[in-house]
Amino acid sequence: MIQKTALRVIKSKRLVLLALIMSSILQSLSIVGQAWFFATLIHNLVFLDHTVLDESNTITWLAVFIILRLVFSYIQEHVSSSLGHSVKSILRKEALAHLFRLGIQRGESQGDTIHLITDGLEQVEAYVSSYIPQMIYAIIIPLVMGIAIMDTLPIIGAILIGTVPLIPLFMILIGKQAEKMNQEQWDRMSLLSGHFLDVLRGITTLKVFGRAKEQIQVISRLSNEFKDSTLRVLRVAFLSALVLELVSTISTAIIAVYLGLTLLDGGLDFLPAFFILLLAPEFYTPFRQLGAAFHTGMSGKTALAKFDAFMNTPIALPRGGNCRIQGTIESIRLDNLNYTYPETSNGIKHITLQVCRNKPIMLVGESGAGKSTIARILGAFLEAPSNSVYVNDIDLSTCSMDWWRTQVTYVSQKPHVMHGTLRDNIAFGQDVSDDELLEAAKLAELHDVICEKGLDFVVGEGGMGLSGGELQRIALARAFLHGGQVLILDEVTSHLDVNTEAQISCALQRLMKNKIVILVGHRIQTMQWASQLYVLRQGEIIEQGTYESLLAQNGYFKALVDAGTGSFVMDDEGVPNISYLEIPLQQQQEKLSNG
Repeated sequence: MIQKTALRVIKSKRLVLLALIMSSILQSLSIVGQAWFFATLIHNLVFLDHTVLDESNTITWLAVFIILRLVFSYIQEHVSSSLGHSVKSILRKEALAHLFRLGIQRGESQGDTIHLITDGLEQVEAYVSSYIPQMIYAIIIPLVMGIAIMDTLPIIGAILIGTVPLIPLFMILIGKQAEKMNQEQWDRMSLLSGHFLDVLRGITTLKVFGRAKEQIQVISRLSNEFKDSTLRVLRVAFLSALVLELVSTISTAIIAVYLGLTLLDGGLDFLPAFFILLLAPEFYTPFRQLGAAFHTGMSGKTALAKFDAFMNTPIALPRGGNCRIQGTIESIRLDNLNYTYPETSNGIKHITLQVCRNKPIMLVGESGAGKSTIARILGAFLEAPSNSVYVNDIDLSTCSMDWWRTQVTYVSQKPHVMHGTLRDNIAFGQDVSDDELLEAAKLAELHDVICEKGLDFVVGEGGMGLSGGELQRIALARAFLHGGQVLILDEVTSHLDVNTEAQISCALQRLMKNKIVILVGHRIQTMQWASQLYVLRQGEIIEQGTYESLLAQNGYFKALVDAGTGSFVMDDEGVPNISYLEIPLQQQQEKLSNG
């Protein structure tokens, strides 16, 4: 039957569905009328010796029913196409909305998601516009014609009742095997599209290491596997069409033989016999067409099953409440914040800290220590437990997330740059004028780049054509345009040369004015901007204080700084001693507490 997700959306288009059903009924009646008047015309011309002029009324009615059949057939196709397009658009909007709600922690590959939202939903459109209407035709048209046939000659009804159930029986038997094959075909297509996307994104790296040509063979192998899978599916689809054609043809032949023998025996007049003979092929036509659309139906069902699985993916973005804080935000407080990533033991534990306006703090630690997790929670990318994050002493979980995201400006070390002009990449969807863009670019130290290249300069995917420093300045220009009272800077000065870092540092100092600022990173210069440093290890804060006081403690932070500057303590054999970084966390804390 109709897949439940497709049925849910179709029900919302009641008028379109009603138009489809009514056009099917009217087309069925027009076919019956066409057959009756054609049979009457032949009967009167041959057996009653009427002239064409005598049958002018019959010919007129025949022409009317032929035109009506064509009109209703056109309406069916138009309505079916409109219904398919509407369902595809609704499901695509739902998928994109869910994708945006999923946040940054998603298990499926980007290739799978792209395949679902593009090719997958195109298959759903074909399923709704071709297969589902054909199922409706296969119910309505034979029903109307069956009534007309049985009213004319009831014995033919026994033949119809005996042959029609064979058609869905064969479709069910073949459908079980086809469903498995369609699933295999989908998986192979997802693998191929995902791998191809990864190769395109990493083509530069592959060429640098001389591995690009090997990927030609890999893609060729995956393409051949997908081709073989597709041919297996088509083999089953053609088999189903053959079976339905065979059943329809044999059934029509049985009816024709019976009518012929009965007519020769004198037990039946020519007019009803010819009328039934004309309707018999039309009776089975919807079933044959349903067989032809069988492959489309199976592919659409597989795509809808994948759509349902995608829509059932848990949402990671916080939902929030309705509270909106009026006025300025003066402080953010984390009170015993705990967060663990799903299906892992990674996360943060017992995080307690406070950041106030115009008093920047910095989160310091090794990679994986939990710095970015805290930044993502504050940036509303991850949902924190209630009563653990407070904004002006109001629980963040009760605040509107739409409002909160207008207050937070998050600048990462790898800003997303899309294929498009500099104007598009700086505006990033915001409705701003060129004057506002230029002002933001000036504040972000990007003005010289714009003067050289122009706002209409086309940037390649991933920032191709721009340096790392220019990409960071684009991110800062976006931040100036966005505004907001809370600024999160996630290692924005890493991997930059000295001159570029100096330019970006000037822009950052402007951006940080009169804001609540959370810095994340390792750079000693940015550490000195912070009024308070929080040192994390294995998801916990183990040290906190100013830059100078932490250095004076000669603890874990001092070891991190020495590792970053190359100032290791040498042992007696002249080997750098970094054993402190390898001491288990519990022993470190005991060592610090004992002085």
